[in-house]
Amino acid sequence: MKIETMNKQLENEITIQKKMVDDLSKYESGEVVNDELPQLPNPKHLTEYMKEVLGDCREDLQVALCIIDLDHFKRYNDFHGCIEGNRCLQQVRNCIKTISSDRQGLLLHADGNEFICFLTDISAAVFVQLGESLRDAVEQLSLLFCWEQHAFQVTASVGGVHGLRGSFKDEAEMFSIAYEELYKAKSNGRNNVKIKFQ
Repeated sequence: MKIETMNKQLENEITIQKKMVDDLSKYESGEVVNDELPQLPNPKHLTEYMKEVLGDCREDLQVALCIIDLDHFKRYNDFHGCIEGNRCLQQVRNCIKTISSDRQGLLLHADGNEFICFLTDISAAVFVQLGESLRDAVEQLSLLFCWEQHAFQVTASVGGVHGLRGSFKDEAEMFSIAYEELYKAKSNGRNNVKIKFQ
């Protein structure tokens, strides 16, 4: 009975992996707007949207970009397997979508354990609160795993940048700054938020 169960689990894992590989080729080519696993827009769609917003004529338009990176996700995925890893990503996605649902912008599952949120018409104070809410929501999920005989949980580090539309040359500059802040959040012990204001 145990062998049959293990074989069934293995078949499921292989089926999901094959689907992910097939979806990835379409995802990277921009053939699809949505990445089926996290059900969010793909990178090409996000880049086009950011270019459109940053090219807006409104000088007073406030924009913000945050990168949410799951701490220790690889260890969680290794411990539980890719099916549970995908469920973990889906739970995080749902948290982020719920928290950012009343904001104008776009949410993207970037790569593996990384989510990107680009927002418009958002004040600095609200953006800081949003970043902390995202971090706290992931922690409250209590996604636990065991590593080297110790219990850990998946948390999130958030790096972001906020400013007026005209403060940024292009979307690449926004990403560069946000990733610098994410690195600071990771270097500062993880599970925290770092934001730069332009």
